[in-house]
Amino acid sequence: MPQVSLANGLTAWTGKQYVELPADLCQGYTDHLWGQRGTQKYGGVICDRPEGAYIFLQRLINYTPAQKAIWEIVQIQALTPLQPDESAVMAGCRHLDDADKPVVAIVTLQAEDTYSTLRAWEINLAAETFMDIEPGKVQCREPLSPTLAGE
Repeated sequence: MPQVSLANGLTAWTGKQYVELPADLCQGYTDHLWGQRGTQKYGGVICDRPEGAYIFLQRLINYTPAQKAIWEIVQIQALTPLQPDESAVMAGCRHLDDADKPVVAIVTLQAEDTYSTLRAWEINLAAETFMDIEPGKVQCREPLSPTLAGE
């Protein structure tokens, strides 16, 4: 896989393929499978960096001979700097108009397993892009909450 210098910034990663993100690219990260459009599979990464958090929209390209996934970063969305009580989440959120649409949200804890959504993006797999949506159209709960799936 091509190596991209961190000095070029994260935008240099758009269109690049990887098997494993370099250890110094993200201080911490969370990944998630968003779904499939036709035969193409998509996932996302929330990347934490000193200057802020970013969301990567990525598509599955192939597998290595050792069956490790090869991902291509399609788009990178910068998030506003998160406050200490805020989190960027992908799992446990649903779009209230269409539960099949993948979403990402910035949330704060509201109750035991429920979050207040501050900002949200729908992932448009057909256009391979992030789309701002009204925070009120996204409900987030702890991913393991028994009430999220049952509603």
